[in-house]
Amino acid sequence: MAQDSQSMSQMFPGDTLAQEHTSLALLAVYNFLQIFGFMIVLITLIIAWISPGVHRSRVWYSFMLSWLFFCLSYFMLAGSQVGPEPPASVCLVQAALIYAGPVLTSAGTLSVMLHMYLILWSVFKNKARPSKRQITMIQVYPYIVGLLTLIIALGIGLAHPSIAARDDTGFYCHYTSSIQPTITAVVVLLTVLVMISFEAKTALLLYRNWTAFRKFHSQDGISLALIVRLSIFSILPMVAGGLTALSFFTQSTVNGAKTHLATAILPSAAGFIFGTQNDILRGLMFWKPKAESDETEPKDSAVV
Repeated sequence: MAQDSQSMSQMFPGDTLAQEHTSLALLAVYNFLQIFGFMIVLITLIIAWISPGVHRSRVWYSFMLSWLFFCLSYFMLAGSQVGPEPPASVCLVQAALIYAGPVLTSAGTLSVMLHMYLILWSVFKNKARPSKRQITMIQVYPYIVGLLTLIIALGIGLAHPSIAARDDTGFYCHYTSSIQPTITAVVVLLTVLVMISFEAKTALLLYRNWTAFRKFHSQDGISLALIVRLSIFSILPMVAGGLTALSFFTQSTVNGAKTHLATAILPSAAGFIFGTQNDILRGLMFWKPKAESDETEPKDSAVV
């Protein structure tokens, strides 16, 4: 028993034995949430890809892929979360990735919102739909911003290798300096502010063109329910960025672990919010005969 206590104390230095047991339990929950979130998002992507009755845009696929990246980034330390410190190079790379993850997912959410706004605007104003070039720019924008953040984070880590370390919870590696967490939080905050502006523009556009929208949405696959889902989901990137910054300032291992658990829930939220739309659920229940509405549903790449 004494050896077990000593071993656990080495894993979670500074905690009481009760806190150490709690930390290990929270670590197991954290790993489960990351795996579960990854699987939910992956299943949603596969169903959308292979089901003839499900039609999504390239922007939507790009957005969902960003959450797979998010899960992999935060789960990269699996197997090295307790015991000896992980290799310095692995720790540095993972620390850089977790600071790029919230930027990528928040930018991905903004890209979906922007794409939907442009579709609505083009219909109500009788303008041309977004061109393939514009859609491609919207699609790759999150990855450009995420890559730039990753490069900056790697640069900071390579310049100061000692700041990359496994945090007190053992869940993942982070930087002991506040510079990169602050950069990530600021970028996410700015992205969220832009999201809020597009949410307001979308709401105003719908208000002014409500009669036209009621006729339009049944033909183009953008329903009010989808807009509400996206609006609700848009707050999650802000939560992710805030939790990433908060985790740096959390002193207690148990409290820090709870903060990390809140972050780990986000991919599952993405999977449930966008994976429980009617056409996705119908695609999941492949053994049931197709309804007539599935056959006649328009194949429009503008569906987000």
